[in-house]
Amino acid sequence: MKPSVASQDSIPSVPNILKVLNPLFLDASLSEIKSPYSFPSADPNRILQSLLAVQTGLQIPFVCSETNELGEELVASYLYQVHLYHWLEQNGFGRAFSDQDL
Repeated sequence: MKPSVASQDSIPSVPNILKVLNPLFLDASLSEIKSPYSFPSADPNRILQSLLAVQTGLQIPFVCSETNELGEELVASYLYQVHLYHWLEQNGFGRAFSDQDL
């Protein structure tokens, strides 16, 4: 299992909000992370606790996905939302949608 991470370097003109959040997208389900690994020194509980410590201590959220395709969809949707809110703020609309937008 090799996690995929969305790289900010590959995105032109990254909004500041994305630079602050730095989410970690894992191309693995939570059950895969919690399953035994092929090498004995890797403890699934310690790996999960490390991810939770990074999320809590450094405020870097992580998201798991069952498949690569679902992970790609999740990353694309996340980046769309980040850029949408950035555009709304830059154009004076604030961060709120109207009732008919959702």
